[in-house]
Amino acid sequence: MATVLAISICSILSSNAEPVAGDGGGLEMSHLTRVDGGGLEMSHVTRVDGGGLEMSRVTLGSSGVRPQRNAAQLETSASVSRPRQSPDAQSKIIVTRSEIVRTRASNVASEALNNIFLNHSSEEMYLHNNFRFRHGLQENQIENSSRKSYAHGLSREKRDSGRNDERYIAKSHAQAQVSDDVREPIPILEICSNIFKRIYAGELPPEPVIHYFNKDSKKFMRIFLHARFVDICLPLYRSLVKCKEMKHMTMCSDLVVFLHTHDCQRPSEDDKYFEVLLLKALVMEDYKCFQIICDGMYRVVVRNVSGITVQVWVYDSENAQCDAYYSNDEVIDFLADKEREVIVWTMNTFFPCCYSVRGAVWLGVPGDRGINKFWDYLPFSCRVAEIILVSFVAFVGLSGTLGNLLVVVVKLRGDDEGESSILRTSLAFADLFTSVFVILPSLFDHLSPILEIYDLKENYQVIEHLRKTRRIQLGNFADVYVTKNGFRVFQGLVLGVCSFVSLFTLFMLSVERLILTGRALRYQHYISVPRIKIVILIIWVTAVLNTLVFTYDGNGGFTVMWSSIIKLPVALTPSGAWVVNLIFLIQVGLLLFLCLGTLIFSIASIAKFVQEQRKVVANWRNQHMRVSGPFSQENRYILGTMVMMTLLFMMSITPKAAQTILDQTNYKISNYFLMEYISWWIFVSGSAWNPWVYNMRSQQFKKDTKNILQAMIPRRLKERLWRPDDADRRLERERAQEKMLRRLGLVNDGN
Repeated sequence: MATVLAISICSILSSNAEPVAGDGGGLEMSHLTRVDGGGLEMSHVTRVDGGGLEMSRVTLGSSGVRPQRNAAQLETSASVSRPRQSPDAQSKIIVTRSEIVRTRASNVASEALNNIFLNHSSEEMYLHNNFRFRHGLQENQIENSSRKSYAHGLSREKRDSGRNDERYIAKSHAQAQVSDDVREPIPILEICSNIFKRIYAGELPPEPVIHYFNKDSKKFMRIFLHARFVDICLPLYRSLVKCKEMKHMTMCSDLVVFLHTHDCQRPSEDDKYFEVLLLKALVMEDYKCFQIICDGMYRVVVRNVSGITVQVWVYDSENAQCDAYYSNDEVIDFLADKEREVIVWTMNTFFPCCYSVRGAVWLGVPGDRGINKFWDYLPFSCRVAEIILVSFVAFVGLSGTLGNLLVVVVKLRGDDEGESSILRTSLAFADLFTSVFVILPSLFDHLSPILEIYDLKENYQVIEHLRKTRRIQLGNFADVYVTKNGFRVFQGLVLGVCSFVSLFTLFMLSVERLILTGRALRYQHYISVPRIKIVILIIWVTAVLNTLVFTYDGNGGFTVMWSSIIKLPVALTPSGAWVVNLIFLIQVGLLLFLCLGTLIFSIASIAKFVQEQRKVVANWRNQHMRVSGPFSQENRYILGTMVMMTLLFMMSITPKAAQTILDQTNYKISNYFLMEYISWWIFVSGSAWNPWVYNMRSQQFKKDTKNILQAMIPRRLKERLWRPDDADRRLERERAQEKMLRRLGLVNDGN
């Protein structure tokens, strides 16, 4: 990549300059791309004669086929089978000895650059003889830069904002020092810095991004992206120095580059190669990749965690060609000239807030320093968001378990056997099973990668690199896969059955409310206890059969889809059978009918209730009476409960419905994994608020709950709690009796 970039720079700055290959360089590059019905095949081959290096990079892909995990990754305790790779998860191959190629190629490019800038007979350079370029002009800058940590890549020198800018000015003068036979060039960057500080009240100007051509080269480019500084300095360079104009970029003869696209700003300080990637894409006139990098769809994030460097690739699998602009500099430099080294490769298949299904390579062993390889490299804001999500899951699990357990106990021990009570009891059972067997175990799955409760061997790869190793194959890790694990299958069956029962029961409750508000006198004509019991039995049987059909794998077993990011099992097994697909379409239509019907009937019952109450108010006004007191308060309480039920149901299904609709379109969501996670968990969280909304707002249920709780208190404890009150009341009665007897004169004061 450095070769192509350097030669492209030569061709841009001088049309007369031709790259000259060094003797013995033997550089040969070939590129082959083939597209056929089977998919896309790309092959990049680079050969250096004498160096003994040959490297290839092959990427295979075909429509509708997802890469599979290797056999070692399938040997897990969960008995995982038929993994489905996320569409954004891609394998990587790092050629660890490619630095030799980059160095030799850069020598060719450097000679071409010298021919451009040191050819004093060039007519273009005579026009700017006051600003002559001298080979090695930037040597002093190199000696003082952070060369040790950024060997040949990118370095950003930081200045203390509380100090004067003397060091920066001194280094600018050092860069401008030339021999006696060459006049000192005008320090344009110093002028720009002074103007910047004057305009912005002493604010220090931004440091350029320093990009070396290769590891051993002392020639580098200074890249400026800061919008305000570019607006000030670019006009000066255009008027004083020969510059080449390109789209979104201006490249000047002293290797100062201005990226004058104010829409592209570095996503974070950890995006170490952002400006360099933009520059490479512009030099190659690859404006598609330029826009992808600008939008943050392709990023190379480099962080230092407790002394260990970790690199994260963030990219869109549909535009993987942009990966060609990054040469894996961090990994190659870390492994260079070492007999043996260990790196750890993992992929974020746990957390939806950031870097979801993105690869991260640790340059070292994080476990040796007590670092969590899955968690500690995430940004602080991302970790805070993940903790909030875990807290939400814990709240949903505890609220759903305690609330539904209380409803079940009260309903089974109470005397209320009405139609509505039977429906709410069925709903409580479904939500209780979901909370106990799905949500609470999912809390453990949330905490496992954060606390490293156990070794998640199937989610990381320890790579031992030896000096003779030519390349490193980084494995894939699936975030969604089909599993036969017994507990996962049981969870999937519970979630599938109980979700179906819950939706159908909520639909029946909305129908019952509509009949109560619209045709209360004919309620028994439509709904009766025997009919409700039959309907509930049909609902549960249908839900069980429906779920078993979708989890049957056709080989006498059952499987479910497990998502390690959402941490929920989906009772669905991929199948090509037309019967299963037909049943699936029927179920989708049925669920759509249930959701829309529940909303329509709920809104209609609210409207009907308001209409009936307005009639009552009008009748009372005709009789010169006013609706107030307990009757008015009860009506408002009932109306508030109905509105709350409707809004919560809308909130639980709307995100999932929106996400499902967007999946069928070409619209791309910025953080798809987070939206999918939120939509699923808001849908499941209905089991947490259903018991409180549908039961706890009933006065009769509150009374029954109080009686049952009192009955559950041990007798001795009850006596201790109530005895002081009984004694006080008895003493108060005795005093009242004595006072009454005194008034009647039946008791003397002396007695």
